[in-house]
Amino acid sequence: MIHVKAVAMERLRCLNDCSSKMQGSDGENVILQQCENSDYDDNSRMRRREKNRVAAQKSRKRQTQRADELHEAYACLEQRNRQLRREVASLSEEQHRLLELLQTHEPCCPMMHCSTNLGTGPRDVTERPLSLIKTPTLTISHR
Repeated sequence: MIHVKAVAMERLRCLNDCSSKMQGSDGENVILQQCENSDYDDNSRMRRREKNRVAAQKSRKRQTQRADELHEAYACLEQRNRQLRREVASLSEEQHRLLELLQTHEPCCPMMHCSTNLGTGPRDVTERPLSLIKTPTLTISHR
């Protein structure tokens, strides 16, 4: 609204300048033409500024929408990350529990101590006690 008042004031100033110049000047047509061109330039400038304002508004709106989408994606990924960390912890506990169970079962396992089954059982690849089997450890870094 303020820029509309400024443009109107500029037009009035131009008309006053034109009328004062036209009173005693020989080139009245040139001055009148300059005032008409000035009006055209003002309208053109106003239209350009309005289009630019609308374009800037749209750009800011798109930027805000993109930021909102990124925020939602971030929240979903954080939730998924927490879920996966809980799952890793649960699986690590289960692995530890099962290894302990195997270690307690190992001394009384008939398949491991039977001489007739040597080389034909499921443990023919590794003939070593479970206590010597290394289990991979998973490290989780927190950022």
